[in-house]
Amino acid sequence: MLLLVLAVVPCAAAEAVQSVVVSVLYADGETIRPFMDLTVSDGVSEAYGYTVADVNHNGEAIRSVTVLDALVQAHAETYGTAYTAQSAKDYFYVNNGYATSAFGASKMLGFAVNGATPHDDKLVTSEWGSYYTGYAMDEAVVQDGDVITLYAYTDTQGWSDLFPIFSEKSMDLQAGEQTAVTIRGYSMGFYGCNEQSVIDANTIPLTGAAVSWTQDFKTYQPAGSPDALGKLELTAPQTEGEWYLVVRGAANGTPVVASACCVHVGEDPAKDARWFPIGLRPVCTLRDKVLTIGVNLHLRDRNGKADDCWAVYALQIVFNGLHTQFRILHGV
Repeated sequence: MLLLVLAVVPCAAAEAVQSVVVSVLYADGETIRPFMDLTVSDGVSEAYGYTVADVNHNGEAIRSVTVLDALVQAHAETYGTAYTAQSAKDYFYVNNGYATSAFGASKMLGFAVNGATPHDDKLVTSEWGSYYTGYAMDEAVVQDGDVITLYAYTDTQGWSDLFPIFSEKSMDLQAGEQTAVTIRGYSMGFYGCNEQSVIDANTIPLTGAAVSWTQDFKTYQPAGSPDALGKLELTAPQTEGEWYLVVRGAANGTPVVASACCVHVGEDPAKDARWFPIGLRPVCTLRDKVLTIGVNLHLRDRNGKADDCWAVYALQIVFNGLHTQFRILHGV
């Protein structure tokens, strides 16, 4: 009798309904549906009439929330009461764990979790050759905080679309602050299930791709394009709030999966600073017929928000042989 109790308790715990909080992003060409933050319960796919696997391709039981559950929940929250067990496949069609339509449109689709194809690095040899295995939507388990990207291929012949990888997963910047980010990418269709060393070897700079700022995924402010090394010099927007740095278009002629990096833009500490001098340094130089007389002031913010800085107040006298010029200099 004791053995029976020990056998039953773990089984009951394993089958308990679980839920996670994840974010879902859908990219179709250069169009992005805004991030959806979702609470997803295990079993939501079955509730909407989808057939799901009980075990993954390794024979392991699936008892947790999957990518398919999250994408079903995303459609349910998008379409509300119109999305039912009877109509669900009109909006989101899935066959053997792979989707062929999403948000009501037929597409060739791929997906990623936290910027990577869920896979196990296992090389399988068959009569068709050797290949690495990945997890289908109804096999790929997700955790709290995961970001799921569902994307439509632009290159539906060669599956070459480049999935972007930002050097920063997210950023905190001050309004108007200058910084730099590197954006590289790789063909998830070709290399997504390979070992990381292979993915790294085939990750290239997204040179020439269009990068822009947006808050609502409707209006965009150009931010430039990555250079030959994938580096892009940026200036944060002047408006505070939650922004997204979006990369779209093509890199060297190859389509790029539209992707976004979240950027929190905060107040510039110097905006409302109340400066007072805590030191000074006289300036008196004569160089190339230019006499500069003034002072450098060491300034501090009374509010304690901004870092100390130096300000110059000076008079320049320029002797050019015919007449004399006077300049007033003031800068921080």
